[in-house]
Amino acid sequence: EFFQGMIGTLTAGGQLKLFFLNRAEHYMRENRTRLHKFLESIALLAESYIVVAVAMPLFLIVMLVIMFWVSGSGAQMSEGMLYGIVLGFIPLIHVAYAFLVWSSSKEQEM
Repeated sequence: EFFQGMIGTLTAGGQLKLFFLNRAEHYMRENRTRLHKFLESIALLAESYIVVAVAMPLFLIVMLVIMFWVSGSGAQMSEGMLYGIVLGFIPLIHVAYAFLVWSSSKEQEM
């Protein structure tokens, strides 16, 4: 498209400088629009990350610890379950969000 326009401008006897300026403005607008969409999607991911990976595990751990203390000896909640959440579930959430950000940035490059 770029070379076709350049050939058309040269064939018609137009000014090549004006053509280059118009194309540069066009590509800058196109890039700005694409980056704006990308930033909106990253902002959505950031908001969901705060809720899912920060607030939810914090509330979950606090609630489970309180349930563990209140329930007494017949508790269905164990320390192993808390360790599983802290050492397994939370890092898994962070890795999943890192993969989401990585994959969305790969889509942006295309």
